[in-house]
Amino acid sequence: MIEIANGQAALSMEVEESSDLTTWTTGVVSTIQIPLDAEAGKKFFRFKMTD
Repeated sequence: MIEIANGQAALSMEVEESSDLTTWTTGVVSTIQIPLDAEAGKKFFRFKMTD
């Protein structure tokens, strides 16, 4: 679930990295602000990684 406050939704994504698939460390945490009309009802989001 994404919380909407003042018509804004905050999406966060954490990226972890590992050189051995056992020990994971947190990389960069990014947050983007998406204007959202709370009256519009449901919305769906997805992300795409560049090739």
